[in-house]
Amino acid sequence: MSTQRHTKDSQPKKAPTGAKRKAFAIRMRPSVFEAGQIAAKQQNRSLASLMETLLILHLREHGLLSDDIEVASALPMPGASPKRARSERSTSGR
Repeated sequence: MSTQRHTKDSQPKKAPTGAKRKAFAIRMRPSVFEAGQIAAKQQNRSLASLMETLLILHLREHGLLSDDIEVASALPMPGASPKRARSERSTSGR
């Protein structure tokens, strides 16, 4: 079994359809878990999806992941309220 190391330039761009994702267990404070569940529900997604999206955005911000990795677009822009972000998405298609 070989372990691949990826540099910024060799990051996979998109997992092929049907590709398996890595699963892992995580421990967190109950209050953080509950707040995360609320945030995920407000965006109509799972907590795992929300956490993956937040991690992708963090890794991009710190230059550890290329910008061409797909990310779900349901997250509001920093500083935006959930209501404002939803209304911006609904009017952007006009």
